This record gives sequence, structure tokens and C-alpha cells, in this order.
Amino acid sequence: MAQGPGVTRDRAALDRELDRLSAMLSPWLAHLRHPAQFWPQFDALAGRIRGQARAEDRGHVDARLLRMLAGHPELRRGLPTRRASAGRRRP
Repeated sequence: MAQGPGVTRDRAALDRELDRLSAMLSPWLAHLRHPAQFWPQFDALAGRIRGQARAEDRGHVDARLLRMLAGHPELRRGLPTRRASAGRRRP
């Protein structure tokens, strides 16, 4: 994720970044001091990946992010309000 803004990545590169983010979730959640810290941090990381996606790949990235979050029962409480904005900046 070291590439700057405006740089687009192919789907394989996006999937590698999403795989890294997914692998981080369990240890990250296990060491989180307070649950409120998770969403801003996750949004920043997911937003960087999403920002590097071409328009035709954004749906793929969004679907992967939602599946990633759904795989963690400890986050399910937050998913209904976050579902539409996973990985996206709020206005």
C-alpha cells in the first residue's frame, strides 16, 4: 500500500492488499484497546485500497471488505450501520 493517491492497481494487486488486511484482522482485534478505535483505523486502511481500485474493480473490493468483516462475529454488531460505507469516507 505504499503507492500514492491517483495510482490504480490491477485486481491481483488489490487482492493481495485485501488478503494482507484480512490476515491482520484477528490479531488486530485481539489487541485492540477499545472497540471504537477499530472503525477509523479500518476505514483508513480499506479506503487506501479502495482508492487504488479502478472503477470497475470497486464493487469487487467492497464485496471483499464486507465478507472480511462478516467473518468476525465480534464486529457483526457494527455491520448493519457500516455496511454501506465499508472502506469509504463519510461526507
